[in-house]
Amino acid sequence: MTSSTLSSDLTEQIAQYEIAIHQEGSIASNYWWLGISYLLSGDEIEAQATWFIPIANATDDEIENLTADLVNTLSIAAQQQIDIGDHTAALLIRLHLQEIDSNQLNNILELIILSAKCEQLIPSCVQEWELVAALTNTPSEN
Repeated sequence: MTSSTLSSDLTEQIAQYEIAIHQEGSIASNYWWLGISYLLSGDEIEAQATWFIPIANATDDEIENLTADLVNTLSIAAQQQIDIGDHTAALLIRLHLQEIDSNQLNNILELIILSAKCEQLIPSCVQEWELVAALTNTPSEN
């Protein structure tokens, strides 16, 4: 797939999610996928702003569930990028997931793997991602 095809596909996805949100603005997953489309098109600020909309409009009781749903959706999107061989895009998605929920051990491990594959792994990143803290906070399985 060429970059112009990818750009065209993302532009089409963005338009489709914007229409879906206009028609039914209460479906949070449309905001999640729109944000991912913005992120993959290079517009990180718009992605973050889009993800924030359902959370900003939520009650205190809904915020935790919406955040968990966003984290799950980002994880799925990152895996989709890995499946098509785009480790750089997967790394970008996982970095944003890390900003949203820094306690996800699996995400930290995936960040390390993807960073190494993209030749962007530096020791300060591992420290910044708080791998040791995540390992010590993970419940043991008996």
